[in-house]
Amino acid sequence: MKRISISSDFILSIGYDKSNNLLEIEFIDETIYQYLCISEKLYTSLLNSRSKKKFYEKKIKEKYMCLKLR
Repeated sequence: MKRISISSDFILSIGYDKSNNLLEIEFIDETIYQYLCISEKLYTSLLNSRSKKKFYEKKIKEKYMCLKLR
């Protein structure tokens, strides 16, 4: 999945697959997770959030199924 670089001290890059509702996040420690059943609205909200870390921890972490890719 193609990801875009993010200016964050927590996340390196974020990608989204609209056809499968998959969110992919590469964290600063270089781990990569795919989150399932993520709406485009949630993805856009994450991109536009002031604090990617706070948004992720409040709205995504432990709320959606995920797969660790690396």
